[in-house]
Amino acid sequence: MLATYCASAHDSSNSFWEPVTDADRQLKAPLVDKQAGVEAIFWKVHVEDQVLGGRDGRRLLKHYARLKIFDEKGKETAATIDIETPNRTAIVNAVARTVKADGTIVDMKHDAVYERDLVRAGGKKIKVTSFAIPAVEPGAIVEFRYTESHDNPDFLYQRLQFQREYPVERVTYYMKPLPSEYTSYHMSIWPFHCQPSPLKPERDGYESVTLENVPAFHEEPKMMSEANVRPWALLYYRQDDKRDPDKYWAQIGKKRYDDLKLALKVNNQLKQTVAEITAGTQNEATVAVLLQHLWKHMRGFYDPGVTDADRARVKMPKEGWRTAAEILNSGLGTADELNILFAALAANAGLEARPALMPSRQDMYFDPKMAEEYFLDNVDMAVK
Repeated sequence: MLATYCASAHDSSNSFWEPVTDADRQLKAPLVDKQAGVEAIFWKVHVEDQVLGGRDGRRLLKHYARLKIFDEKGKETAATIDIETPNRTAIVNAVARTVKADGTIVDMKHDAVYERDLVRAGGKKIKVTSFAIPAVEPGAIVEFRYTESHDNPDFLYQRLQFQREYPVERVTYYMKPLPSEYTSYHMSIWPFHCQPSPLKPERDGYESVTLENVPAFHEEPKMMSEANVRPWALLYYRQDDKRDPDKYWAQIGKKRYDDLKLALKVNNQLKQTVAEITAGTQNEATVAVLLQHLWKHMRGFYDPGVTDADRARVKMPKEGWRTAAEILNSGLGTADELNILFAALAANAGLEARPALMPSRQDMYFDPKMAEEYFLDNVDMAVK
């Protein structure tokens, strides 16, 4: 079993700004991309896990970047730093400064951090946290720190992004493996589209992984999903080193179905609900009316309009799933719970429902040889 603990930050993350070297000041041209107007000299991230009590946890990614500005184009790019901020993620403790070519230091004001929506290629709207960097000019160095806070993450996995919107000379992640008294799992790195350094022991029990000379990411219309083109690595914990894909997926399929059966407890309320909404229907029509009922009467856990107070009223079990009846009565469910409820309603209507693990079109192309359930993050229900 995996448990989490509160890790102290690595020593180098406690010193606020690292000394600006003569080499940094004297750098006159980018090293990774000769056409770049701005380049990151380094980008460091410390990964820290915290336990908040009960089953609640938090993962902190503490970022520290140093940029060098070479021309007016780079000045425009670095004047505003945008950090994508998905649901259940917060950007906190943001600080920045500009070290001008003459050595003058200008700190970012606290009110220069704000949230906004951006529209990316293809019309996708994303939420970002933006920093307005002061006094940016060619020849200057821009530094910033911020903490990316994820509430209730899956501590078994973490994506490590190596590529940014400008070239980076050196990207380093520092991770402190969970000690043996908390878990029997061991930490590994699974790289995609890149060849980072092997895990390197650091002080205070940390391990680091580094990728050098990373070009800038350029978004293009109708390109493949980012996970299929950008360099990144999966930080993951597991007990076994090697897996036979066929045996692994057979075990996962059985476990998923066994878990589903435990949640499909039938009661009179479910029977009555199914009888009312499926009266006079059969086969495909039955499936359609069940789905329409769910869309009308149930809400997703993180749907627009669902508040923290709404979620707090839902009593989640310490282990396993809520039963279908509990989900129905609450009117609120996670994506997996809504699938459970649909399966229970379908079973009461005389249909057979089984879970089908599916990859996301917006993520990695899936190969069954990738024997890791993480890559199948969608659970659909197959009904007949």
